[in-house]
Amino acid sequence: AEHYFVDNIQRLGRLQHDPTSWKWQLNNSDWVIGGEQLGFEHLGRKVIFGKGLSDPEAKALLRLLEQEFSRWRREQMVTSPR
Repeated sequence: AEHYFVDNIQRLGRLQHDPTSWKWQLNNSDWVIGGEQLGFEHLGRKVIFGKGLSDPEAKALLRLLEQEFSRWRREQMVTSPR
């Protein structure tokens, strides 16, 4: 497990894959560690996660993360000293 500061997370979203490519098929197979569906940038470094998620699951998780990040940032604006 890794820890990331929400303020440093940029470009959260779904990864673009071509499901017809052999590279995606290999990466999505059970014997390969890969097949991630989501990612973001943290301090210039790409971070990918979400192996084994179906498309609806990836969309739902992304929506949840965006809502929670937005809520967290709003709370930080209210509680931060001016």
